[in-house]
Amino acid sequence: CRRPPTTTTTMTKTKKTPQPPTTTTTTTTHGTPRQGRPVSGKPWHATPHKRSSALKQGKTFHTTWEAKAKTRAELKTLKEREKALKAAAEQQRQDKKAEREARQKQRQENERKSSQVQVIKSTATIRKMKRSQLRSIEKR
Repeated sequence: CRRPPTTTTTMTKTKKTPQPPTTTTTTTTHGTPRQGRPVSGKPWHATPHKRSSALKQGKTFHTTWEAKAKTRAELKTLKEREKALKAAAEQQRQDKKAEREARQKQRQENERKSSQVQVIKSTATIRKMKRSQLRSIEKR
């Protein structure tokens, strides 16, 4: 036996507004839809990437022949000037070296001329000398 409801309520019909259909797809950080979790378990590999050949290439910057010739001429003159400067520096360095060697040679000649010399005729005295004395002996 059924028991009747204790309180009575009146039901009014409300009109339902149409809801947009829900989707189960989610979007990735790139904005492309993703269907669930990838099997590999690596969510960062989920999005299909485009090939680099499929990407649109923009117009590249092309220089005119006159501009290329001008830059080549400028580079050529710059390199020639650099080479000339290097050659001048090298020549100056070699001149200084030759001058220094000439001064050294002249100094040695002057030193020899001004020095007093003792001639040793017997070899026996040379044999008796110590090493320090032998170092000071020079043959002329």
